[in-house]
Amino acid sequence: VRRFTPDKIAMKKRNREKDLRKWGALNSGTMDYLVLSGTNNTFWWTSDVVEGRNNAAIHFPHPGSVDVRGDHLYFISSSKKMLFVLNLTTNTYESSRTDAGVFDSQPGQIMQLLGRNSTNGNHMLYFCEDGVADVGLHGRKGNGDFFTILDHDWEELEADGLALSPNRKHMYVAFSDAGILYEITRDDGLPFEGSVLDIKYYR
Repeated sequence: VRRFTPDKIAMKKRNREKDLRKWGALNSGTMDYLVLSGTNNTFWWTSDVVEGRNNAAIHFPHPGSVDVRGDHLYFISSSKKMLFVLNLTTNTYESSRTDAGVFDSQPGQIMQLLGRNSTNGNHMLYFCEDGVADVGLHGRKGNGDFFTILDHDWEELEADGLALSPNRKHMYVAFSDAGILYEITRDDGLPFEGSVLDIKYYR
């Protein structure tokens, strides 16, 4: 997991009016790499790419699907079947496995949703699951409860392309190998950032 910090020259380009010139903000700056402590749930950033790669190989191999909301950064380790949540303010992190209960394959794309009128902890995290069996789409509430939206018993499929409509009432996910695209809506008509009731949770 990398963190790019643009320098002053890059920020001047970023603040220009024309969008085309703003891409120049990516041309100069510093690149740092995530390092997890592995013992006390803290993390830091290093400019040493070798240190970063070695740490990733131990603690979060095959990372991906990075998402940031506020001061929290979310990403998954597909081979370790884990979801990581970094607190960018306190430099601490939490991790949870995705192979408990029905979650026995590799986590894929993730998407974080904050309620438009949310308070702290009132958010949903959705993620795709890839693997040998039981691939699908699952959710995680702010309190750590997991639930399943859609799953398949087809083998070796990849769930991908997770997206929402502008009003957040239609969710889309694709099973690429099978060439299937699902459009999912809630029976109660609420958006996918809304309340979740009468479902079975997993820890």
